[in-house]
Amino acid sequence: MSLIIQDDAGLIADVNSYVTVAYCDAYLATVGKDTDWSTKSDAEKEIALINAFNYLDNAYIYKGTSITHESKFPRSSLVVDGLNITTIPTAIKKAQCELALIYILQGGLDTNIDYTNSDTKTIIEESKDIAGAIKKSFKYADDGESKKEYRYYHTVDKYLNGFVSSLGNADCNAGETASYGSFDILRDL
Repeated sequence: MSLIIQDDAGLIADVNSYVTVAYCDAYLATVGKDTDWSTKSDAEKEIALINAFNYLDNAYIYKGTSITHESKFPRSSLVVDGLNITTIPTAIKKAQCELALIYILQGGLDTNIDYTNSDTKTIIEESKDIAGAIKKSFKYADDGESKKEYRYYHTVDKYLNGFVSSLGNADCNAGETASYGSFDILRDL
């Protein structure tokens, strides 16, 4: 399958990527993460980029409003750090490249294993209080029995900081904005 790249106006139909293989090659080389990536064929890289695109477009709730049904970006009414963003942000493109690399390294994204941090634990109980400030508490299993694994993609989530509108479970009516200050990005599994 070939990549169909979304443009900054959101006019491309049937898109499956925000970046080209060449863009991702250059980005990963620049950040020194191209060792495993560079050994893959362009076809393997395209599959990884398509999976990364699908993950980005389905695993997060973003600020602003999508201007197309084809992809989550570009968006209208997207303001980050006081700037009105009307194109596909570079941070989103970098996040797609990071996710594509994770796809290559672990063979998928749905397993939700962060390849950079093997020191993760299984959460068996979790609570959130969203009233004013966010409060989180977790109870971890020590015996390897898993009810819910929670590992996140650190670098990707750092790139998405500022573009994500909520924790994915905020109670907002149409037209309202979810604002909780600074928080960790969480995804439903």
